[in-house]
Amino acid sequence: MTRKRSRSWVWQIVLFLVLSILFSALPFAFALLLDKSSVPLAIITAWYAAFPPVILLILAWLLYHDEPSWAAIAGRMAVSVGIWFGLQALFAALVKVHVLVRLLALPATLAGDKGYILGTLIFLVGGLALWIAGPRLGLARASAPNKTAFAVGTAAFLGLAVLGLALLIALTTVKATALPSGGPEAPTKDEVFGYATDVYNMGIRRPGWPATEQVRDYVVSQLKSFGFEDVKVEPYTFDLWRENAWSLTVEPSGEAWQPETYFYPYSGPTSPDGVEAELVYVGEPTEENFAAADVAGKIVLVDLPATDISWDQMKLFTFIAYDPDKTAEGWSHPYPIGWPVLEVSALAEAHGAAGLVGILHEYPEMGTFTYYAPYDGEIRPVPGLYVRDEDGQRLIDQIQAGTTRARLVLDAEVSKGGGTAWTVYGMLPGQRDDIVMVHTHYDAPWQSGIEDSGGIGMVLGLARYYAELPADQREHTMVFYFGGTHMIGARANTAFMEAHTDDVMSKLVVDIAIEHIADDYNPPAAPAGLVEPRGNFIFENPVMVSALAGSVATHGSYRTLLFPTGTPLGVPTDAGMFAEAGYPVSSLISGPVWLFDDDDTLERVAVNELAPLSAMYIDFIGRLGRVADPLLRFNLNVWTVIVTAVVLLPLATFSAARWPRKEGK
Repeated sequence: MTRKRSRSWVWQIVLFLVLSILFSALPFAFALLLDKSSVPLAIITAWYAAFPPVILLILAWLLYHDEPSWAAIAGRMAVSVGIWFGLQALFAALVKVHVLVRLLALPATLAGDKGYILGTLIFLVGGLALWIAGPRLGLARASAPNKTAFAVGTAAFLGLAVLGLALLIALTTVKATALPSGGPEAPTKDEVFGYATDVYNMGIRRPGWPATEQVRDYVVSQLKSFGFEDVKVEPYTFDLWRENAWSLTVEPSGEAWQPETYFYPYSGPTSPDGVEAELVYVGEPTEENFAAADVAGKIVLVDLPATDISWDQMKLFTFIAYDPDKTAEGWSHPYPIGWPVLEVSALAEAHGAAGLVGILHEYPEMGTFTYYAPYDGEIRPVPGLYVRDEDGQRLIDQIQAGTTRARLVLDAEVSKGGGTAWTVYGMLPGQRDDIVMVHTHYDAPWQSGIEDSGGIGMVLGLARYYAELPADQREHTMVFYFGGTHMIGARANTAFMEAHTDDVMSKLVVDIAIEHIADDYNPPAAPAGLVEPRGNFIFENPVMVSALAGSVATHGSYRTLLFPTGTPLGVPTDAGMFAEAGYPVSSLISGPVWLFDDDDTLERVAVNELAPLSAMYIDFIGRLGRVADPLLRFNLNVWTVIVTAVVLLPLATFSAARWPRKEGK
């Protein structure tokens, strides 16, 4: 490479663009090639966003430190760093275009998708301005070189750049915490499962149903018995929808038959006689298919394909995929999911359909068909039912053989403002006013061992433990939060945030949500005695991530994936609204195929995980207490932009400007 060529703007941009693409691909390569059960790798991944800008700045300093103008030196270095930020901002904006773009955007995702536009503006735009305008304004480097100043500046620049980050990582890697000697007993398997059993036996816990009042009172009673002096109950009123009867009768005027069906919760009620219309099949629920089928006034049959995302695919998007014995390697199973009906219902309404029937593909045989989802609590005008594969195919065959009529019944009662749910929470004072919140929900589609009797058991066990811990050993103030509106879209969580903006939420360090401690039952296969693979969606702060990764490994929480909150999955938990509002979360959940079915019984609770998982959370909370709260709140990428722009780039420019240019340069 000739010196003249290396001076070219085009050459510099191409070089640093290629390097930035390579740096973008490294986290993806780590996931493919390295053991993602490694805590050191998790820590490096959590801090990764800070590495490429610093490395690119050093490389640009080496290449361009003898420019004739200090402004040109600064401009070239800033542009080199700005290419990285600009490329990641572009990838983050285009993640829906192709999975490869999503994978190349991993550095941005792991840093919370913040700071990249800021970095682009500061380094790329500012660098171009310095690069172009500096020499023309006579901003020349020092005429009298100063070797001492050069040496000091270079040492400060390289020292801060190379050693500073390593030191910061070391200082913020939080060590494990031990239970205090003579302190309270950590929650045991029998204790946690006992609370879960009590709640399970109270019955079906849909919001507005009687069992939710019993659970509300049970939680309040337990917290007070633990010694909580500050327990609050906050009501939330909503529109209550309750089903009476539902059915689909095909060819009601001829040789009628009825497939086994289940209803879409909160979809449009019909009269007890239902609606009768032609039944049409549109296949995949797209705008084009709905328009082509001319569905106005008809009952629409649509496909709802299962989702099948493997462990090996999911681990690409994680800080850590902890499974040292590789029990989940190659794991996957179809996940029949009815959530697309939210979009399908909108299409059906827009095209004037009289009713909607979704084929819930690959739904397992578990007895009576009882799939209760989606559950956002929004009442939609078009009545909807599900069928399973076998009946769905029979319906398709009949429609394709000739005109088919059907009667759809979804007799349901809607009471505007007729439902009440309750948020229950208790507070324990600590040494700091800042709050660690431990959170689950107590409502459920059925009695539901996993969704979420087990979560209630876990949070009650931890509440008992921390209530017995002396206040001077509770580093943070603690809130134990039990939501009652998960099955209507967790709406009371938003109301809670709005009501407590100036107290609880303003002091929140993290919301630790615990849901779905499930075994690996995957019908028709029997459980193998393992835990269902689980995801923990965590706020993209590297200190918090390294603390949780360390706790997971220390306590052997195998089959655990630590996701940033900005993955393709979002935060599909009761903490989702807190995450969307920008609050830090650590939210544990798994997604077994039977989650919304009445087959979710107490048998499905991964009982042997209850005590180890409780110990893991005590360790994690203890680690957070050993760190200053500002270190748990900062965004790594924003700070990387600030430190690079305010400290490293000026030091690098000062260093280079104090060294003489060689003749002919």
